[in-house]
Amino acid sequence: MKLLISCQKCLIEDKINDLNLVEVEMCDEGIYKMKCDKGHESTTFIQEQKFEILFDLGAMAFMDGYYREAVSSFAASLERFYEFCVDSILSSKNTDYGQYIKTWKMVASQSERQIGAFYFLYLNEFGAAPEPPEKKHVEFRNNVIHKGYIPKKAETHEYGDYILKYIYSVAAKIREKHGSGIEKVTGRKQIIDGPKHQSYSTISIPTIIHMSAPDNSFGKITFEESLKRLDGYREFFTK
Repeated sequence: MKLLISCQKCLIEDKINDLNLVEVEMCDEGIYKMKCDKGHESTTFIQEQKFEILFDLGAMAFMDGYYREAVSSFAASLERFYEFCVDSILSSKNTDYGQYIKTWKMVASQSERQIGAFYFLYLNEFGAAPEPPEKKHVEFRNNVIHKGYIPKKAETHEYGDYILKYIYSVAAKIREKHGSGIEKVTGRKQIIDGPKHQSYSTISIPTIIHMSAPDNSFGKITFEESLKRLDGYREFFTK
């Protein structure tokens, strides 16, 4: 999967009205070095979180009929969402980032420990245990990921819809109480990696979850509606 990113130097230096798009291969870090056809070299940071991108990849796989791949991406999105929540909560409390990374490495290879870390942080912050994912959806996910089950379209749609609602419900609480932590997590790539690059810019791309949406519109669209919207901005992605 590839992304189409506009050359910011063309926009600034040449003051052109049309976007000079550069095709770059998607990467895990969300940091893209590129060179446009005019010879401009630059680095672009994607503002959206990994779990947002993963959910969109799952939605695109669903739209293309790749249902096992869709389930895998939806499940991965949820796992990375747990990590994002832990990071955001601790960042809002000014936890040393180096110590956070050191501690996270202790659980990085075991998803159950990561979920456990999220559960206890959630309990501490909100005074009640979080609602765990429903058993039938956990079993469905495990059958697809670990047992080679080939899901049907309707099953995959139901799973994607459930994961989206689950993320929305938890994210709304994190946004309300730990907005400062979310801002720190979002801007960290530029702070840590920005100085390494002579020229860099930050862009935001549309996503289904859309963590940067204002409070009055966040989490308001259904999975089915989001698929229709995704069809309108898939031009940002190429195969």
